[in-house]
Amino acid sequence: MKKLLLALLTSCLLFANLSALIVEAPNLDPFEKELENVDQNSFVLFDVDETLLVPKDLILNPYAREIWNNFAKETIKNPIIVPPGKHHDEYFLGQVLSKIEYEVVDPKIVEIIRTLQRKNIKTIAFTKMPVGSLGIIPSMEDWRIEHLKKHQFDFSAAFPHFQETKINVLSTGISSLFKKGVLCANKQDKGPVLTAFLEFIRWKPSKVIFIDNRFDYLKSVEIALEETGIEFIGFHYKDVENRPRIVNDSLAKFQLMHLAQTGEWLSDQEASEF
Repeated sequence: MKKLLLALLTSCLLFANLSALIVEAPNLDPFEKELENVDQNSFVLFDVDETLLVPKDLILNPYAREIWNNFAKETIKNPIIVPPGKHHDEYFLGQVLSKIEYEVVDPKIVEIIRTLQRKNIKTIAFTKMPVGSLGIIPSMEDWRIEHLKKHQFDFSAAFPHFQETKINVLSTGISSLFKKGVLCANKQDKGPVLTAFLEFIRWKPSKVIFIDNRFDYLKSVEIALEETGIEFIGFHYKDVENRPRIVNDSLAKFQLMHLAQTGEWLSDQEASEF
């Protein structure tokens, strides 16, 4: 009897491991390999920051966040230029984001997405970013969509009947937003947002494939899908993380000082010309 119970437990654990998996992906190769097996009942999701797009300016790269924070303490001390009634951090972030330029992390990902779309496989962008206004930016979701389109990423054909829809996440009481193929989690954990979205559109895919540079975001989706019976395969994409970490300290300090004094963000090229 004990042997039978052990065998059943082992079988259940093996099944659980087969139905959910997170794979390390230093490049797009393992992700591309998995996409060979998808069909029209599969759902493919792409994170945006550091997966599809990455800032051109060195100090805005993810590995430089601690350096940014340290320099910001030195430069943005007296925010006299912040308009009355505006939050200090949101004002400066909005100024930076309104000027920021991106580049595609790996150009071949554009064709990967187009191939999926030609096969009528549901494909969307999935970002944790907030929605609504931020500083000078009236709509973060529109700002994000425009940046994606500028770099040939258009997900609007995925769910044409749900072009702009608020999704209520019951566990948090906070709404997320789906617009033109971009699911914005509005700073919430991605797992509950995804399951709320699937419930709203009344679709149960056979498999969810999700590529993201953040392991914790992948884990959130894995946990949320455990009770749904949907197979999950996540890819922890580390292309940007594995790149050489280069920051020009003097240039970065000048960019932040200029931002503090004028409210204007200068790109690396513009700042170097000074």
